[in-house]
Amino acid sequence: MGPHSRRRHRGHVTAPGGKGPPGRASAVLQLSGRAGHRTNRQLYAGLYGVQLSSNELRARLESIGLGEELGRRFKQLSGGQQQRLALFIASIHEPLLLLLDEPTAGLDPQSRRQLWNRIESLRSEGRSILLTTHSMDEAQAVCDRVAIMDHGVLVALSTPSGLIEKYKDDAEVIKVAHGAVTLEDVFIGLTGSGSHD
Repeated sequence: MGPHSRRRHRGHVTAPGGKGPPGRASAVLQLSGRAGHRTNRQLYAGLYGVQLSSNELRARLESIGLGEELGRRFKQLSGGQQQRLALFIASIHEPLLLLLDEPTAGLDPQSRRQLWNRIESLRSEGRSILLTTHSMDEAQAVCDRVAIMDHGVLVALSTPSGLIEKYKDDAEVIKVAHGAVTLEDVFIGLTGSGSHD
C-alpha cells in the first residue's frame, strides 16, 4: 500500500439467511435543543437531499401528532414529542434501515405506545429497524426477532415466542419466572440476575 493510498472503510453485514445490504441506513442523531424543530427538520432534510413542500412537511408532521407544535423549540417539546420528531427526521429520506438506540427510554406509556405504532408503521412500509432496548416487553411488542447479548456476546437469537418456547423449561429461567415465562424471564435467566448497568 502506497503512502497516499487509502484502506477500504466499508463492509457489509448480513443476518443469517438475509439478503445483501439495503443501501440506505439512518440513525437517530442528536438534535439541537435551542433550535426550533422546523430548523432541525430543515437541517436534516437538507443533509439527506430531501425536498418537501411546506404542505407535505405539515401533513407528515400532523400524521405523527406534531403539526400544532411547528413553531416551538425542540427543548420545549415533551420527551415523547422529541422522540417522535427524532424518528421523523431519521426517516425523512425513507431509509431502508433505521438504527434506534432505546427510542422509548424515559417516555410515559402513551408516548411509548405512539412510538411503537410509528415503528410498526415504518415496518409495514418495508423498512428494517434495528432497535436496542432493555425493555423486554418492548422487544416482545415490536420486534419480530430478538438477539440477547450478555457482555457483548450473543447468547440467543430467535423470535420472541421462539425464545420463550426454547427456554421456558431452563432451570435458570424457571428460577426467575413468576407465573408464565416471559421474554424478560428468558433474558434474566440467560444473562444472570445481577445488575448490567
